[in-house]
Amino acid sequence: MNKQGFGLLILLLLSFSFPSFTLAHSHVIQSTPGEGEVLDTLPSTVSVTFNAPIQAAFYSLEVYNESGERVDTDENVLEDNVLKNKLPNEVENGSYTLKWKVVSKDGHPTEGSLSFVVDVKPAEKPIEKEEIKQEETTVEEKTPVVEEKIQPEKTTPEIGHTLTQSLLYGSLSLYIGVLFFHLKLLPNTVSFHINNRSKLLLWISYVGLTLSILLSLPLQARSISGSISDTLTLTTFGTVWFVEVLLLFFLLLSTWLLHKASRKWAAALVILLLLSIMLAKSFIGHTMMASIPAAAITMNFLHLAAMSLWLGGLLAICLVLPRAAKHVTNPDERKTVYWQVLHNFSSWALIFVSVLLTSGVCSSLLHIDSMDSLLTTLYGQVLLAKVALTLAMILFGAYHFFRIKGKKKTLGPSVLIEFCFGIIVLVLAAILTNLPTAI
Repeated sequence: MNKQGFGLLILLLLSFSFPSFTLAHSHVIQSTPGEGEVLDTLPSTVSVTFNAPIQAAFYSLEVYNESGERVDTDENVLEDNVLKNKLPNEVENGSYTLKWKVVSKDGHPTEGSLSFVVDVKPAEKPIEKEEIKQEETTVEEKTPVVEEKIQPEKTTPEIGHTLTQSLLYGSLSLYIGVLFFHLKLLPNTVSFHINNRSKLLLWISYVGLTLSILLSLPLQARSISGSISDTLTLTTFGTVWFVEVLLLFFLLLSTWLLHKASRKWAAALVILLLLSIMLAKSFIGHTMMASIPAAAITMNFLHLAAMSLWLGGLLAICLVLPRAAKHVTNPDERKTVYWQVLHNFSSWALIFVSVLLTSGVCSSLLHIDSMDSLLTTLYGQVLLAKVALTLAMILFGAYHFFRIKGKKKTLGPSVLIEFCFGIIVLVLAAILTNLPTAI
């Protein structure tokens, strides 16, 4: 049993480490001209090629001379993952800067720049259209395709996105955890009833969830330098946001219904809506950069659902179990209820960990490419911190498992420590969603 648990722990930690490593934002892999290139013929077009298709909105490719004046013709053309722009015929010799800004499929803005030099002898400057066409061919033949090393300018997480994501994860966990506690963790000997404390926690969770979703729209619009209306109508994020708001409306109705009449089917309906929001969230972010988006979305949904139920159940044990046990008047029965809840949670936790493991391994097969930057990038360092805290949570879980099995003393402050570690893990997960990955 101990060996199996240790093996499960190692595999789980690996699954936490791997999935996100190649879920990077879009980055430039080729450019024409190349970084630092000296051109002896006048280029008619410039272009940058990204590692994956980008969203057909909020993109720009601009060329500036040494004086900071824009010299391109402002004719941006996007073809799948290639962004192009044209230069006028009268471009003078000198140094130029090529700047780009796009929104990747995961909804994150990416920008960068490179420099090149035009050094065309007067006799070689094109005059007639036929010569211009000939020079375009020459540029394409002579200009090397350069692998771009420039990274996006922003490598630190935005505080607004981090806070809203943390609020989202925490609200989802508390919301689904309280309901799961009443549906599955309390023994059948206790009648189904949503007590006042649970109702308060549900409404707090709803407010937190609503705020996180509503605030995500202006934050996203600001991050891509676009208007709210354009973000809604031109991006995948906007489509998903509409779906989330619709789900919030139905969630409000079902939670109100559960508040008025404690029924198991109403609680199950609320859980279904919460899972639907998790699924919708999986359609934006890093999953859209995967080689097989459908598989990545599925694994991300399972990962988020399992983690929310695991941590949410722990939250419910800390916040709801003491009040629920007080409704049992007989001391012996109260003790039985206490240990039965912990035993039920232990069994379900094993299932959640198994789902986390499976989704992590499958994500690894989809996304693993390189782990060289694990120790040298901010993303890798935050990920290591998350893995370390997850390890601590699992160790506390193992300790609680054997304590429950022996039915010794109550769990005491150790479960609160595990809960605090879980909250920090959620914050670190929110930070990771807003960082370029360790590629």
